Amino acid sequence: MKILWMSDSPTSPSGFGNVTRFVCDGLAARGHEVSILGWQARGSPSRWRGCLLYPVRLDSFGSDVLMNYLQKLRPDVLVTLADVWWLTYIANPLIANFMRTGAIPWALYYPIDGDMGGGRLPASWVRILETVTLPIAMSQYGRDVSRANGIAPAYIPHGVDTAVYKPPADKEAAKRAMGYEGKFVILSDARNQPRKLIPRALDIFRRFAEGKRDVLLHLHCDPDDPAARSPEYHYDLRADIAALGLTDAVRLTS
Repeated sequence: MKILWMSDSPTSPSGFGNVTRFVCDGLAARGHEVSILGWQARGSPSRWRGCLLYPVRLDSFGSDVLMNYLQKLRPDVLVTLADVWWLTYIANPLIANFMRTGAIPWALYYPIDGDMGGGRLPASWVRILETVTLPIAMSQYGRDVSRANGIAPAYIPHGVDTAVYKPPADKEAAKRAMGYEGKFVILSDARNQPRKLIPRALDIFRRFAEGKRDVLLHLHCDPDDPAARSPEYHYDLRADIAALGLTDAVRLTS
């Protein structure tokens, strides 16, 4: 099968990048012809493991090149891993009609982070999900909210084995193993990039932790992420933690 996958590049240090890396590598190992439109890929097309990696301009989410690659590659399926609102352009009649005429189904693997109350999603999101041939929710919440809006998605947990990654049977023992015994622990597992708003999270935690000695913020992210050294976002996470007086209340892992 010829698969055109579009999302974060397989070398990107993000959750979407991790899924791209493992899924596309696995599909290629099973004999599928996998092409990747990687949002962080630059330069010329290159070979990545058993796949072909094509460059995309990051700020476009593929809108500038997708039609060309659909015409050139003629995939059996287009698979996108992205937030729903990033891909409104695929529902554009020019692209949608080409895919319909060429019998190219669209599978969208997507998160739902919240609703408008009562399980309602924005009408624009519902229209996109109705356009998708195979919507795939990555959480039970996303599946249930989608159903409440008339969408019947498949459900695949986002890149984890839920038999392994689940709450521990003994939470206090787990805290002791981390050195967090007796602490109220807040976890942030997010890439150190502008959209995750880590500076704001630290400021909120500072206000929450004021006068408390039993609270701790665990940040699972890379302080030296290349995204934090860009012209748009130059952020020294370690220095910010120190400036806010949170050195003893914040733990970093990457």
